Amino acid sequence: MINLAAEYIRAGKAKNPFSYVIVDEYQDISKARFNLLAELRKSKDYDLFCVGDDWQSIYRFAGSDINYILNFEKYWGKTTVSKIETTYRFTRSLIEISGSFITQNPAQIKKQIREKSADSRFSMGEISGYTDK
Repeated sequence: MINLAAEYIRAGKAKNPFSYVIVDEYQDISKARFNLLAELRKSKDYDLFCVGDDWQSIYRFAGSDINYILNFEKYWGKTTVSKIETTYRFTRSLIEISGSFITQNPAQIKKQIREKSADSRFSMGEISGYTDK
């Protein structure tokens, strides 16, 4: 359906009525979705606002391509980037554990994640046994 929509725009069978386009979860954009946005822009320029976090890109198996966020300006031109580096979800311990894993990939965008609260409890722990209950 996404490919068909892009083809309709390309062939002039559908018009782009948008002046503004917002894309959430941009880190999961696929080639087909990118092509649709590109065809929309070719037919009528619009302001593009994308929200995404390369650290959360986990859908490669479903066609997402992290290069669309890592090389955003290559695809869309001059860009203003705003970073949200405060998390309301994780404690410092989980930020350190997950961040040390994620940043092993040199292509990831560097960030200084901060927690909102100074809660020092561990977010992860070891389970040493179980019961049938």
